[in-house]
Amino acid sequence: MHRLQDLLVADKLGEPTTRHLVVASRDWDEIKLWSDEVYMPYTVRPTGRARQPDSSLYAAAIGGFTLSRFHYRIPIHTRDFSREAGMGLVLTGLRGAVRHWQPDGAMVETGVGDAYLVDTSRSAYRADFNAQHLQLNLVFPHQLLADLYLRWYGRAADERMWQKQVKFGGAGSAWLALLDYCGRCVTELPEQVAVGPLGKHLEEQLGMHLLAQWERQRNPSQAVVAETPLTLGDVVAAERYMRAHAASAPTLSMVAAGIGTNVQALSMAFDQLRQTTPGAFLREERLLGMRAALRAAPPGSTVGTVARQWGYDNVMMFSAAYQRRFNEWPSQALRCMRSH
Repeated sequence: MHRLQDLLVADKLGEPTTRHLVVASRDWDEIKLWSDEVYMPYTVRPTGRARQPDSSLYAAAIGGFTLSRFHYRIPIHTRDFSREAGMGLVLTGLRGAVRHWQPDGAMVETGVGDAYLVDTSRSAYRADFNAQHLQLNLVFPHQLLADLYLRWYGRAADERMWQKQVKFGGAGSAWLALLDYCGRCVTELPEQVAVGPLGKHLEEQLGMHLLAQWERQRNPSQAVVAETPLTLGDVVAAERYMRAHAASAPTLSMVAAGIGTNVQALSMAFDQLRQTTPGAFLREERLLGMRAALRAAPPGSTVGTVARQWGYDNVMMFSAAYQRRFNEWPSQALRCMRSH
């Protein structure tokens, strides 16, 4: 949790930064103006003796998601989240505690490291935050996840799924690890995370993690199964697509759409017919393509410039993957060609 505590308020060297600061204020109207913009319109009122907030809001884009860090620094009650805005929300606790009230009147409490998922366009939501509260929040358009579900499973999600409110995460969870990774990408590569291949891949990872939480809550004993099995010809078409588009780092959704199917069916076909995954195939094609690009690079090229042409925004992570695969560093491939 210690790295998440610094997310959006510290740069990659650990120094304080205001790069992602949206508002820091004690004025209710000013806070509401910006919170309505970053989240959605909702009602908030103080619940303790302190009536004046001391709030700060930091935010950054991850593809179609908005990651934010927010607190009021007094106990508050929130309700009446706008359904018309068409948004959903994931609250992950960094400090303090929150009581979440579900439509049937049940109360769920979350603390540090816990996450709470609600689609406020489909489910009424209200919550009580204590004075110590501090959250990392992810806001998303409902349609973004509805479209992602369709691309992965080949059919629309059951409307009842969106009405579920889900507590998940916790110490040592995959969710906190995913947030940590996304946060480091935001810190080191904010522009590439907001737009471009890296942002689209992070968007898909976050979205699929949330969809999995909803599916498990709705029907924990039954996984979603693709309806139409693919043929070997479909797998070959997918391989051809991935080779042709490897340099642009397509997401699995893009690959599936490129051959007219969904990700679940594509993954099952690769598992059954190739004993691998489409993601593993694409990673191999990208590394092979990058090796060829390094060997054909013109004089004056660097590993960084070639890597970025292939959609690798983090050169250090790419270099480590390249070395594991070929038992040489990318710079060695460049030097080898120059020596010839």
